Amino acid sequence: IFLIILAVGWFISYAFANNWIEETSRIFLGFLGGVIIYSVGLWLLKKQPKGGQALIILGEAITIVTFFAGHQVYAILSIFQTFLLMLAIVNVTAIIAIKNNLEDLGLSSIIFAVIIPTLLNADSPNSIFLMWYVLAINIAALWMWSMRGWGKTFHVAWFATFAYSYSLGEI
Repeated sequence: IFLIILAVGWFISYAFANNWIEETSRIFLGFLGGVIIYSVGLWLLKKQPKGGQALIILGEAITIVTFFAGHQVYAILSIFQTFLLMLAIVNVTAIIAIKNNLEDLGLSSIIFAVIIPTLLNADSPNSIFLMWYVLAINIAALWMWSMRGWGKTFHVAWFATFAYSYSLGEI
């Protein structure tokens, strides 16, 4: 299985390098791959919770990186579209985590939510929007903590608040 995955990965990278696959198709293939891995993780979640969570997190990461490439590398997606798509996958993961009481999955959704503004607007962040966004992350983490008692998500969200405040010169 590993050799097949390696061969397929090599072929796809070769096809990208030789422009056999256009940019829009590259983004679609990345998104499709992320969704398939995410779906397999959901299916596996009931049988093997740790393996299912790992695949869900991998699928989440692949889709976020694909959306990032669609905006930053290929300029196919606008910043608003990219932000909404990234936020949607993070929110779906958070809902699955809360529904199934999976703290590690909830933690990954908070971490990815914290990373999104850095991916999209690293040069000149809009400080008002960023602080409202971080407040929303903190409210989500507080909700996770109050519903499920997940302290890690709450601590990561507060750490992100201080990190973003420091980067904006607000502290």
